[in-house]
Amino acid sequence: GMTYSWTFQSGNPATFNGANPPIINYNTAGSYNVTLTVTNTATGYTATANKTMNVSNFNTAISIPATACEGDVVQFTDNSTVGVNSWAWTITPSAGTSINTSGSQNPTATFATAGTYTVKLNSSNTTVPCNSSATATITILPKPTPSFTFTPNVGCAPLSVGFTNTSTGT
Repeated sequence: GMTYSWTFQSGNPATFNGANPPIINYNTAGSYNVTLTVTNTATGYTATANKTMNVSNFNTAISIPATACEGDVVQFTDNSTVGVNSWAWTITPSAGTSINTSGSQNPTATFATAGTYTVKLNSSNTTVPCNSSATATITILPKPTPSFTFTPNVGCAPLSVGFTNTSTGT
């Protein structure tokens, strides 16, 4: 016959003797070694198999500017934990907004209208599978329009001219 001895680094339980172990729980993210030692009780021959398994502490995080102007290209940055292989970016409200490749890791976006928007990233590791989401707020400001008037607009030197700023926007 055979005997089986299992060791689960940081697992609960940490060891098991028998052919098929129970469910092992891992409470902390990390890479853990799992060892199975098999012994032939008739010959005394022993062989060991080692494998590493990864437990992810999967979190989505994003970085976007707090403010931008209408029409500006705004960079969205994925700061999620390692292992993400799927991204879905959305903007609420979506009217007048455009995301350049919403399924990419770090897309850009434009906003046609001033206002406050919520940007959301749903990210996942489809292999594991793990998923998570994060949101952030961006305020889009009206694009400034520089303008001014002056009086008089003609005259001889020395000339005293009054200027008035008539610009709009923030």
